[in-house]
Amino acid sequence: MGAAASSIAPAGSTISDTQLPMEGPLSPFPPEVIDVILEHLEWREVLALLRVNSLFYGAIAWRIVNRVRVFERDDVLQVEARHTERRLFLSTPVVSRWLPLFVAQLDVYPHDVRVVEHSTCADMVACERHSSPRLRELLGPVGRLELPNLRTLRLFFNAGPLHTDMAPNEPSPFPCGVLPSRRPENITFRGVPARALKYFHSHLPPRYCDVLVRQVHVIGPELVGEHGTVNGTIYLNWWDGGRALDTLESAEVVFWTPAGGEWLPIPPSREQEWAHGPLQRWFDRMLRTLQMSFIELSETPPPMDWGLDTAQPRKQCKPRLTIVNAGAISSACYARPTDVTTPDKWASYGAREEAVAAAFEALWRTTLPPILRGKRAQLAQRVRFVSLDEWVQEGKWRDVFDPAEVGLEG
Repeated sequence: MGAAASSIAPAGSTISDTQLPMEGPLSPFPPEVIDVILEHLEWREVLALLRVNSLFYGAIAWRIVNRVRVFERDDVLQVEARHTERRLFLSTPVVSRWLPLFVAQLDVYPHDVRVVEHSTCADMVACERHSSPRLRELLGPVGRLELPNLRTLRLFFNAGPLHTDMAPNEPSPFPCGVLPSRRPENITFRGVPARALKYFHSHLPPRYCDVLVRQVHVIGPELVGEHGTVNGTIYLNWWDGGRALDTLESAEVVFWTPAGGEWLPIPPSREQEWAHGPLQRWFDRMLRTLQMSFIELSETPPPMDWGLDTAQPRKQCKPRLTIVNAGAISSACYARPTDVTTPDKWASYGAREEAVAAAFEALWRTTLPPILRGKRAQLAQRVRFVSLDEWVQEGKWRDVFDPAEVGLEG
């Protein structure tokens, strides 16, 4: 990794000098000169300079750290710092009291809810012996992560529940203590089965989604089946009560094929392929629940949701729905037995994407409640289908995937 540290800082990402220790006799160089120095250093030299004193830390750390991940190892919750643009995991000495200022993204991996008898991850202070010292340094006075500049929360479920010792189809009796106190603007779900997502709001502190702008669901074929998306169910309005949010601008569903090629649901038994009927029912249910939950996102909030201090009702949410990589879905999911086709009818990506989009459009005409049929054109205008390549070129992969996952240098 011979790149200079300053070359990896995303455009516009900076931390106010007033937040950092930039004064005092700690360096013979002003910050502007340090910037020039960094242009000529290798990574090992940058890391050495990072440890000189607080001034160098403040001048450098924001360039190489904007993300932390929390995960469980040997029954202990750990924290690890890195930058989203490089596969550079920083050693624990880098995690200092200034680190929270740089963190814009938090990755949370599955962990045991009951890390010690009679205490849970909801009570981080009570279970200090079961979290790493570096993680405890990031906890605020109420025992939650204090990340004042957090924007993005990525949740990795690995096709199971966030709390590894709880059933995926049961609500949590308390909010998850690993979640930061600051509400995120973006939430990405990686590998979450619908059963877990249905009750996920019970893991959140009250009104945790009130500033949510973007939600992304990454759905792999391993999530389909008995323990996956429940015959194709996709929930977009998963927060408490499924109420509409006036802040939500975008909902995205990514059909993820890490190795490329065809996206085909994994059958309940790997020894036998699904018959045509179950695949078709899965596809129909997937489109129907995706569409209906999108409609619910666009409903006007009920009066009880206005808030006691609000004189006027909140504005109606008009989010956009983006369906990514639909052309990768196998034609075995939507081909009808009565189709008289040539073998290459769905051979191209474009033809398969058009078939999925046509099926989605057909649902607008057949399943919309009568009261919404007049709004069909307005709703349809807020739905778009894009390929994975187009989505990546637009920069939408950020906050969702790592660079290497989408074929970019990491």
